[in-house]
Amino acid sequence: MKKVWLLMLAAVCAGSIVLGFTVTAQTTFHDIPDQYWAKGDIEYLSGKKVINGYKDGSFGPNATIKRVDAATMIVRALGLETTNRPDPKLQDASKESYGYDTMATVIDEGIFQGNGGYFYPDKTLTRAEMAAVINRAFSLAEESTTISFTDIDSNHWAYSHIQALAANSITTGYQDNSFKPNQTITRAEFSVFMSRVLQNSDNDQSFEVIDIY
Repeated sequence: MKKVWLLMLAAVCAGSIVLGFTVTAQTTFHDIPDQYWAKGDIEYLSGKKVINGYKDGSFGPNATIKRVDAATMIVRALGLETTNRPDPKLQDASKESYGYDTMATVIDEGIFQGNGGYFYPDKTLTRAEMAAVINRAFSLAEESTTISFTDIDSNHWAYSHIQALAANSITTGYQDNSFKPNQTITRAEFSVFMSRVLQNSDNDQSFEVIDIY
């Protein structure tokens, strides 16, 4: 199901992603100050044309990210073909809906699940869902970890995905040792997680490693 890393990296360099409106990719956004905690990661993805901002030159870092936008970002990053995919026959989207081919692609690839015919495209992605889709999409290495979170146990549906992120140093959890799986995720936060995965695969250590919750 997953693409090999060499193919993925080539696709990353060639592809682009739009979270909002289509604009020319840039590495500076007027709402991302120099000291912003996620500036390096956002610019890393922008420089690779994985993400763009809005028409007004902003990035909207604190806006929540929708499931369909996260799916589109992953599809473009992996260079997945979206044509001739099986029709998932979604109950909450038609073939004319924005991102329908993308939703069909990630369902077919097993990255997102159709949830009984519902994709909930406009629903905000949660941290647990983020962990699951990133782990499924990028086939994170199965590393052992001593990290555990107070609000996640082995019975949680996303436990293995969250632990995979922790084992690969993509998340550290919050200072109170929680993960907050049901908390919604922002555009900046999702960009940081995506950036860390791609940088790890590219052995790119050009940005300062900061705490990622």
